[in-house]
Amino acid sequence: MKNGKSKEAGKMSNILKFYKYQSLSDDKHFTYLQNYLDQKVWLTPLGKFNDPFEGRCSLVRYSLQFVLDNPDIFNRLLKEYRLNVMPELTEEDFKSFLNSNELRDYHSNNHVQISHFDRHGALSLTRKNNNIPMWAYYADNHKGYCVEFELDFNHLRKTTIIEPKELDGFIKNIHQGSQILSSKLRDYPQAFVFAKVRYSKEIPSISYDHSAKLTNEYEQLEYFVKNSVCVKSIEWEHEDEFRLIVNGNSEDGGLLPLEWFAPFLKVTGIIMGAQMDDDKRKHVHNLCLDKDIRIYNAICSNSHYAIVIEPCLNMNRDIYHAIELGIGYQYPKSNFECNFQIDS
Repeated sequence: MKNGKSKEAGKMSNILKFYKYQSLSDDKHFTYLQNYLDQKVWLTPLGKFNDPFEGRCSLVRYSLQFVLDNPDIFNRLLKEYRLNVMPELTEEDFKSFLNSNELRDYHSNNHVQISHFDRHGALSLTRKNNNIPMWAYYADNHKGYCVEFELDFNHLRKTTIIEPKELDGFIKNIHQGSQILSSKLRDYPQAFVFAKVRYSKEIPSISYDHSAKLTNEYEQLEYFVKNSVCVKSIEWEHEDEFRLIVNGNSEDGGLLPLEWFAPFLKVTGIIMGAQMDDDKRKHVHNLCLDKDIRIYNAICSNSHYAIVIEPCLNMNRDIYHAIELGIGYQYPKSNFECNFQIDS
């Protein structure tokens, strides 16, 4: 032990917490809760999200000068033209075509808006577990619950080439959104990206010229993600969203077992909403009994417009006693607020 901190406490600094708000307004929602407790998540296709701008971006085609100055790009486009337009096209004729007024006029309006990611699946998370509006519209007016996830960088370090001395910087960059976390599965076609959403007033653009200069596969993926599926309108900024994005979705492939596909991410807790009724609290607790899952209460502050999060310490004894007596359980007052943190 050094400076009063154990090695074990130091390891915990490599764990980040994220959250997902959920409703319990229907009986089927308890099945969804059970899925989370079983470490399985549903990846909704981006095309089914509540934002019609999901994944939308503008493609900026190659500039003519860039094509002429880069033989690899020139030869690739020439091959495509020969295959799809003019089989007998020569290099000189293609150069003349590239310099033609017809093509220059075409490229003068070279922004094409696309949304190629409708069938990509995503799990949307946030660093905030006490956001009053999000409790209202994602968790049934505070009657639902919030799932606590932990992203374990210790696990990532053991299975990747990240050096221990680089880990702190990498965690900070993921947290701030300056880097993405990406992985591919050896025996499966799925590829994963975990990244912070960027908020903007303008729809992002992907430049062919810029992407062609990126020779590293990670840099290429990062460029496309940061300028498409991880950009949203600034009006969503209050959600502070992070996303696990997969080139597949649960409508086509079913639930995603985190242990198999994203073992660095794990469900570790359930926060019960401030307005959840006693019967549902008991049901939630029963589902969590056999799981290594922490249970918390979301409580309305008595002094501020704030939601405070407290662990359920003697929950089973106190709640069961209150319900058996037919009285509402009175949760203790607290000024403790549980926000996003790096455990230490």
